Amino acid sequence: MQKKSRDLKDRIRHTLLFEAILVGLATPILTVVGNANFQTAAVSAMSLSVIAMVWNFGFNLLFDKWMLATIGTTTKSKTHRIYNAIFFELGLLGLSLPVIAYALNISLIEALILDLGFAVFALFYSYSFNYLYDKCFPLNVQSAAQPQNA
Repeated sequence: MQKKSRDLKDRIRHTLLFEAILVGLATPILTVVGNANFQTAAVSAMSLSVIAMVWNFGFNLLFDKWMLATIGTTTKSKTHRIYNAIFFELGLLGLSLPVIAYALNISLIEALILDLGFAVFALFYSYSFNYLYDKCFPLNVQSAAQPQNA
């Protein structure tokens, strides 16, 4: 039997790395674009990060289950990566919009414009991060005849 999916430890590492890097990038961007002080931007970015981590974990687990059910593997083609990034960002947009409006004390329309701009940035970040993550931490594909080192 071959390992075709990531284990819990790997998913946690993926999520924490993804969010830590994104918060580091988002805070100064939010300070400038959102016209917020650094503390408000940092708290907002961290709050959104917690929402995104939960969404990232759950979404990617479901996406991998869908891939296993439909094509028998979680190895993503370029098309799968694009779908993964787009659907992840659409879901996150719906979850983050009220938080942004509240944290920055702006209207939902202003929050939507700000969030859409950030979603475009995050879309490219998500695609790039996941591509590099898969290169740095590839799946260990082993046959049942090969012993697994613990």
